[in-house]
Amino acid sequence: MQYLKLIFIIFILTTNIVHSQSFIYNPLADSDSWGVISLLEYPDHYLITSSDYNHSADSVLCRLTKLSKNGNWIAESIYSYSRFSRSEYFTKINDTMFLTMLALELDKSINKFYEINLSNHHIRSFDLNQRIDITYNNIINNNDSNYLFAIHDLNRQLPRLVSLNKYSGAIKYSRVLNAAPLCVQYNLDSSSIIIRGGYDLDVMNLNLDTILKNIGDTKFGTFSGNIFPLKNRNIYLNTGGQPLDFNFGDGRDTIQFGISIFNPEFNLLKNLTLGKSGDTIEIPARVQSIAPTNNGFYFGGTSNFSVYTYPYGYTPSWFLILKTDSMLNVEWEKYYGGDAYYFMTGIVATSDSGCIAYGTKQDTSMGNFNRDAFLI
Repeated sequence: MQYLKLIFIIFILTTNIVHSQSFIYNPLADSDSWGVISLLEYPDHYLITSSDYNHSADSVLCRLTKLSKNGNWIAESIYSYSRFSRSEYFTKINDTMFLTMLALELDKSINKFYEINLSNHHIRSFDLNQRIDITYNNIINNNDSNYLFAIHDLNRQLPRLVSLNKYSGAIKYSRVLNAAPLCVQYNLDSSSIIIRGGYDLDVMNLNLDTILKNIGDTKFGTFSGNIFPLKNRNIYLNTGGQPLDFNFGDGRDTIQFGISIFNPEFNLLKNLTLGKSGDTIEIPARVQSIAPTNNGFYFGGTSNFSVYTYPYGYTPSWFLILKTDSMLNVEWEKYYGGDAYYFMTGIVATSDSGCIAYGTKQDTSMGNFNRDAFLI
């Protein structure tokens, strides 16, 4: 079996992109894993966060791993401040890198926000004073003073944004959102922010009291991916699964990977439908699906996504990676996997003009609770 795995790895690296830094990192989780959540590149190494789920103890911890540029394990730190950690993301504030995360107790009544300084390892915690049922993707900082993230308010059963001042600890909760916030994306400008939902988008002011615009009829695709502004902010890109034939339960679902182009008012200019055709579902990476690189972009997602059994899968799937030029003409399209169920969380461009795609790998013969972190 080990020999066959070795042959498979050699096959991937010799039939697709070959580079001096190409590698596969696939550590086995103790029980189950939510996979690699975020990645940070330094001149001589990478830092990755991953969430490991202990099924028997019903707990989740954050694993911070240091990898060499050729993918060898160097060191590791474990952060476990509560029964559950969520949304472990890197953020940069005044040239200092931080690891930020949310922590939930089992009774969902004690909830904290943690900030870890990666330079001096100083840790600060903030009480959120709110019962949280679900947390979503991404923690971003606004003007280097406020963290913004999305929650599901358990008391009111409503999606909201939370603003946390890192200096005073002051907390503000937004009004109700139209778009169930799968992801907080970024500041549009000095006064507004965009929130990605599963099927639509909300533009909200930074006071968190007014939805300036809801975009729900532009057909950017089911399972929307992230939004990316071009440098002059005159054009925005959005990835999504473009539904061609999506009928729940009939086994003939067809969703292709799509890229939508918007003007500054988020009016749809053009849709591009890419990836495989036929009875398969292709969706963008859950957190980050667009990675700008020299004179173009990398786009990443999951091919043959199992929509009805998420977060697990029982049929083979692939990491889908598309490389385009700056005009979005496809230069190449690659599929990695096929021997297990792969699910892509994100894709980032690297300093050598390559990219790293990350997420989970699940042995389809083992059933639930056996996902491992995966990175290529």
